[in-house]
Amino acid sequence: MAVCRIANVRARLPLAAMGAGVPAEAGFDYFSHLVASTFARAGIIDYRWRMSASAAAGYLADASWLDRIVSSEAAHLLERLPR
Repeated sequence: MAVCRIANVRARLPLAAMGAGVPAEAGFDYFSHLVASTFARAGIIDYRWRMSASAAAGYLADASWLDRIVSSEAAHLLERLPR
């Protein structure tokens, strides 16, 4: 299950980037952060982060389309988690 979500994040990044009008490789610098954020949003892990100022500036520029990936993948995880 978790491997599937990681693979989905990886597969969705270039498609979402192109949809946002940015280069297909945009967002891959934040891949680990996106995966950890997905698991955190689904309540699987506790994740706290602090990016350097330059990394945070780059992330914030793309945060809207990156967050859609996290939200969608976290929702899929929540559907599959045992209650």
